[in-house]
Amino acid sequence: MAHILGGVQDGRRVLPCLYDHDLQAKPGRFRNHYQFYLINVGYFDPMSCHFYGLKNPPPGLCAWSRMRLEWMKPRSVKEVPRGQTMPIRLLPLAGNPSGVQAVKLPVDRSTYFLIENRQPMGSDLNLPSHGVLIYRADDQVEECRHGRAPVKLEPADDSAPELKGAPFTMAGRSTYRNDRHGVRVRLLSQQGPAYRIEVSNGR
Repeated sequence: MAHILGGVQDGRRVLPCLYDHDLQAKPGRFRNHYQFYLINVGYFDPMSCHFYGLKNPPPGLCAWSRMRLEWMKPRSVKEVPRGQTMPIRLLPLAGNPSGVQAVKLPVDRSTYFLIENRQPMGSDLNLPSHGVLIYRADDQVEECRHGRAPVKLEPADDSAPELKGAPFTMAGRSTYRNDRHGVRVRLLSQQGPAYRIEVSNGR
């Protein structure tokens, strides 16, 4: 139900399904759902999966989905312009919106990176793992076809199945680099459920 109705607002669909429709259309057993559900955002958004654990509630929405639905307050989203570097205290996405809960790094008019902090609280209790997630988004892509997606995780551990190793943590991988766009994200410390990070958006 969360997957079907989660993307509808005022009678129109705002959020696309985030599983790959080309892979979904291939013949085979439907229960092999991971082949098309979990290649873009994994279990970190109900538009990418229905649940993580059959008897558990669905996961909470990621920052990309929340922003599309206009659920995030302007003060909760920090935009870092091109050419700038800044430290940020990143609060949990599912927590009290008393500070920055998402960081946006625009690359050009349609593409950008999004950073969020997913912790085991509220709607994010039922996630496979927790930490800082980094997404690459392109608003010109409308749906998940032809190997493209409007939003896609940049996993910390791309060898982990079903994107379960996507979060960056102090105990694991703590630095992300995208040399093509000059983007760097470095985790400095964890303060309770919050993270102090340093973000660089290009040169």
